This record gives sequence, structure tokens and C-alpha cells, in this order.
Amino acid sequence: MPELPEVETIVREMRPAVQGRVLREMAVLDSSAFSLSPLAPEQVKGLEVLSVRRRGKYILMDLGSFCIAIHLRMTGQLRWGEPDPRSRVIFRFSDGSQTLSFVDVRRLGKVLIFNTEDMSKVLSLGQEPLECGCDQFLEGLRQRRGRIKPLLMNQGFVAGLGNIYVTEALFASRIKPTRRASDLTQREGRQLFQAIQNCLKMGIQNGGSSFRNYVDLYGNPGRTQKKWRVYAKPAGSACPRCTQKLRFVMMAQRGTVYCPKCQR
Repeated sequence: MPELPEVETIVREMRPAVQGRVLREMAVLDSSAFSLSPLAPEQVKGLEVLSVRRRGKYILMDLGSFCIAIHLRMTGQLRWGEPDPRSRVIFRFSDGSQTLSFVDVRRLGKVLIFNTEDMSKVLSLGQEPLECGCDQFLEGLRQRRGRIKPLLMNQGFVAGLGNIYVTEALFASRIKPTRRASDLTQREGRQLFQAIQNCLKMGIQNGGSSFRNYVDLYGNPGRTQKKWRVYAKPAGSACPRCTQKLRFVMMAQRGTVYCPKCQR
């Protein structure tokens, strides 16, 4: 699933493509894409896209008092150019033939349309890891008894993190994924906060990670996967830091690898 760096990459590419253009229509080829949407596509027809931004793993298009939010889920892609015949939704604009196509092979992604004033209620997301302060992050950890990896992947706690960047940040900060959040020392918490920010910034700088389905707005894969240190490595492979054999554990229905020597 695309995480914060992948979504941020797409948002940055979308701004010059669609910002300031009028949304002429949303051609709905698969109505299930709107199954969770509070409002219908007709509500935003003829409105100008005032800004494009990200909130967690959501791509947001602001149209005055309305907002369109797109969540790509596992296989979703946004493609700019000629209409893609595989699209679930095609966004057409009033000043050109190029379109924004929402392609989603497994049909798990969603498009939400809602009143802007209802955003916090509709999306219900936690703090942004690249915008919140370290003290705010540490206070959140102190109040949680859950294990650190599932907590970091909880979108109500921190918005935008997923399996890839959490695994890498925990390795970078030398924290075992099964540790309880409230048991981390202040020093460990600060190391983790810095590691999360570093991993996300590196992901953005390298256009995201392409492991299975992710490509950017123009069909280009990301490059961050070349810089992974432990994510997707099999159990038993050597730790890149100490050569100890990596271990595998299932947590909250997600598999993760860690080093039993480096991560305590």
C-alpha cells in the first residue's frame, strides 16, 4: 500500500497538472469506488481545483467548500495523460484532453467527496509525522500501552506510516517492534521520532518505494526500495549492521523482520 512518501510524491506531481483547473466531470466507470463517499460526484462538477495536498495516505483536492479525497489502498494508481481504459474513475478538466485516471486492479481504493468543514470527522486521522513536534510525539507514546509497531501503523495515532517505513525506522532507531510504547525511554522516543522523519524524507527524495504496484503520476517507479536495510528481507538473512540473523514476527496481521541483537 502506498505510504506517506508515495502519496506525497503523487501530490507534488499533481499540483502543476490539475491545480487551478476546472473539474468538468468525473466519469464513473465503477460506482463502488464511491461506496463510502458522503456526497455524489455531481456535487463538484464545474468547480475549480484550488489546491492539491496530502493528509496521511489520502490525496486531497480542495474545491472551495468541497473536498475530494482519494485513498489508493493496495493497488490503486493515479495516472495523468490520455484516459486509461482500466480506470474506475476518470477526472476530466475543462481546458484540455489530458485526464486524471484512477486505476485500481483489485478495486480496494476509495474516492470520498465531502464538505470541507467535515474533513476531521470523515478522515479521522492522527498527527502528521513530518509536521508534529518531538514533544507531542513523545507525549502520545507515554499515553499508549500498545506495542510500538502496531501503534505507529495506527492511522489515528500517526497518519501516513505503514509497514515499510515503520520497519525501517524501528531498525534505524534500534527498537524492537514488540516493545510497548509507554516503556520507551525519552532517549529512545527521540531516536525513533528522528528515524521516522529521516526515513520519510528519504522516501520522498527518492520518489517513494516500488515493491509491487506503486508508480508515480507518470508511470515511473520509485527508487527507495534500493535503500531499504531490512524491509522485505527474509528471516535468517544477515543484519546489515551486525550480521546477526534477522528474525520474523507477525504483529497485527503484518509480518516484520528485526535484528534480535541490534533492536532491543
